[in-house]
Amino acid sequence: MTTTLSPQTDWNTWHLDRSRRALSSAGALNAVRNYRITADTLAGAQAISGLPGRWYRSGGGVVGVRLEQPLSTTGTEQLHPGEILQSGPFTLAVAKNLGELSLLVFDLSRSKRDSSPAIAAFPPSPEWIVEGRFFPAGKLTDKGGTGIAQSIEQPIAGWVHFLRDRRDYRLQVLHDGNTYKALFSDNSVNLGVHPIRCIEIVVPDHEGNTVLDFNRAYLPDSALNSVASDPTPNPNNTLDLSITAGEKWVVRD
Repeated sequence: MTTTLSPQTDWNTWHLDRSRRALSSAGALNAVRNYRITADTLAGAQAISGLPGRWYRSGGGVVGVRLEQPLSTTGTEQLHPGEILQSGPFTLAVAKNLGELSLLVFDLSRSKRDSSPAIAAFPPSPEWIVEGRFFPAGKLTDKGGTGIAQSIEQPIAGWVHFLRDRRDYRLQVLHDGNTYKALFSDNSVNLGVHPIRCIEIVVPDHEGNTVLDFNRAYLPDSALNSVASDPTPNPNNTLDLSITAGEKWVVRD
């Protein structure tokens, strides 16, 4: 397998899109409340303090029932990740992270964009696109804590091994829908880089060969906003290596 650096313009497009989504009025930076949705039946739909109706998971999204106008004309609304529901100054959206669904509340009148934040990143480099070998884990789960001190089961896809300076490293990889994702920490924290970052893993071929592009390592929502909750990396995903690639931190004026 050979690896080549994506063109600079391709990386720039990725980084600008990441920044646009994260810093938009309905992006992670501007959430004012975050509610994890655990109910998965209409009968068990959960009430949320400060919000109308009741809410439960269904069909890969979140369903709200007993909703009143102007939030809903029918009394029922379904939101999938990437969709928004707006009523007055408030906007609701759904966030999905490693199988967990959360309902995010945004107050557009309290937009934090006035501070003109940005996401700092290392310049892309071909040395941080590395070949890896994937080893499936079987039917295992990992219980990881989150920013709101909850423990959730995350389906483990397996392990990806890669070489750096002739030394073998490995990352535990989790299923996130149809993609593979790893949360990791590394020694770049000594440079001020956020202690948790995420990377999506190229789906391995039939022999387990894959590619890790650390240039596209990105910050979790919790790096942007304290109300967000993200799983913490498995302790095995703390790398004794300084990965000087990908997103670094949020810059605020």
